[in-house]
Amino acid sequence: MKRITAVLLTLAMCFALFTVSAGAADYVPYTFEFSNGDVVEFSGARVAEETFTIREWNPDYDGGYAPAEQVTANVIHVEPGAAVTLSEGCGFNTLGFNLRDGVYYRVSALGFEWFTTEIENIFHGNADMLEFAQDDSGKIIYYVVIGGDVPEADASVAGFTDVSPSDYFADAVVWAKNTGVTTGMTETLFGPSGTVKRGQAVTFLWRANGKPEPSSAANPFKDVKSTDYFYKAVLWAVENGITNGMSATEFGPDNNVKREQMVTFLWRAMGSPAKTGNGAYYDDAVSWANSLKLLDGTANAFRVGDECPRADVVTYLYRYANQ
Repeated sequence: MKRITAVLLTLAMCFALFTVSAGAADYVPYTFEFSNGDVVEFSGARVAEETFTIREWNPDYDGGYAPAEQVTANVIHVEPGAAVTLSEGCGFNTLGFNLRDGVYYRVSALGFEWFTTEIENIFHGNADMLEFAQDDSGKIIYYVVIGGDVPEADASVAGFTDVSPSDYFADAVVWAKNTGVTTGMTETLFGPSGTVKRGQAVTFLWRANGKPEPSSAANPFKDVKSTDYFYKAVLWAVENGITNGMSATEFGPDNNVKREQMVTFLWRAMGSPAKTGNGAYYDDAVSWANSLKLLDGTANAFRVGDECPRADVVTYLYRYANQ
């Protein structure tokens, strides 16, 4: 996937070099002065250099966010309820970030005219962190939060910088890599929000079952070649009734897999336990998966028709393998 660097919009009117004063361990009056003379005064704040994790909004990536990256910057912790005073004419166009599971996800550009006001009104409930100031190179070196501590950046998991130990799928990723079920999108990126194709889904399942040899080399599918990484997995899946082709001659290896399809593949691979034959083709599979708690605690609730991301595919497989 091609990465296009996200453009950071910061400080439309107040930018360039700056000086600061104050910044003790407790909240104290704090003045931030830009080289152009603009001044922002907080009635109570403290400053600390901290390392944390952010994910930039980038539509070129599956899920809409670029991989996680660690940032070290000065963070202005503003006392809850503090007053903020700006010199005349000072205003901002800045980016907001929402905090989820220890990671700051960029929300959108937020424009503000800051006058004497309460800090909570500045945030308007739209962001947990704001970019505040950048250096001449464009690097953001000051952020603003209301009180509290910024979560420390988590260490990577299994060498993947976009997987943190606190992620619900962290153990599943380690298991998947160690057992050869799947590796990352690159050496350092697992791509947890990436979509899973039919060819990938049956390959993950085939590998999780020990890569059994298909009993026949008969291949009716024009879109499956003997040189494809998923060739044996497709033949195995079809001959074992795990899935069929999209038609008699097309398997559809590049079609995205839905959640109910992935669960049904797993259920069929396990022999279709507790089969009733009632309802939709996936009803028994989903009921079985729920009974084993395979679907619990993922980022998004299980909904029929939703695409199943890499994080959840390996989570379902890992949880079943460790029953």
